[in-house]
Amino acid sequence: MVESTESESKYELDHFCNAMTSMHAEMTAVETGSADAKNKLLKNASQTADQIASDAWNRSYSREAAAFPAKRLHDYKFWRPVETCVDNASGDHNPSRTRVGMENY
Repeated sequence: MVESTESESKYELDHFCNAMTSMHAEMTAVETGSADAKNKLLKNASQTADQIASDAWNRSYSREAAAFPAKRLHDYKFWRPVETCVDNASGDHNPSRTRVGMENY
């Protein structure tokens, strides 16, 4: 369950609603077979600037959809320097540290 607070602006609440609507549309597209179930926009999000600009685009959706999944992002876009997906559900539920201790330096 998602519950908004009084501190959220209408702009942010509208953005959240648009995101939920987009996710539902993607689920419907996968259910009907018009979208690839394994190589889909939401599962691969978020794409980095390097991925969007690369000549090797092997996604089943457009670069435009990957770079700007919401109209508001045309005015303001934060390009993540790295992918944000840890390890699908496994990494999300079982985070681990990969940093070695200072004694190794």
